[in-house]
Amino acid sequence: SEDAGTSSFNMLGFKYSLAGLDFAYDMNEGTAAGGAKTDYIQWSLQYGMGDLSLGLLNVSTQAAGSAKTQDSTLVGLYYDMGNGVSAYLESGSNDKGTLNEETIVGVAFSF
Repeated sequence: SEDAGTSSFNMLGFKYSLAGLDFAYDMNEGTAAGGAKTDYIQWSLQYGMGDLSLGLLNVSTQAAGSAKTQDSTLVGLYYDMGNGVSAYLESGSNDKGTLNEETIVGVAFSF
């Protein structure tokens, strides 16, 4: 929980892991200066099988008293190639707002 002047922010989240399966959930509520509230809900599921993992993420945003303004889903496939190099393929969609669909193919390097 955090208060900054006339705005406030509250968050509750948890993560559970078991045998290569990770589940995370968090719920946030922001209150703006005029008392307008916005809810943010995210959850993710990821399963790892050796060097390969599959992930699912959902993010939704909703102002109090109105319909959802964002509902995005992302599915990803990730492969650890070793030596700090990984490759990934992600596909996402949003049934609210301006983004409809996207596909991302990439290679990441970490050291």
